[in-house]
Amino acid sequence: MDERMIEAAQTGDINLLYELILNDPYVLERIDDVPFFQTPLHVAASAGHIEFMMEMIKLKPTFARKLNQA
Repeated sequence: MDERMIEAAQTGDINLLYELILNDPYVLERIDDVPFFQTPLHVAASAGHIEFMMEMIKLKPTFARKLNQA
């Protein structure tokens, strides 16, 4: 996963999330294509960023069903 996406999830930065999507509209689809991958949703959950998690679930509901790599 892109370092900036990890940063956005770890810090709960929804603006950065949308900036990354604006720069690469398929960024979330590529993450979703990899099985057993730690998604931005997992990272945000570990850091306790509820608002980021809710936004991520709205954008990519399949992340809620994806198994973490850990």
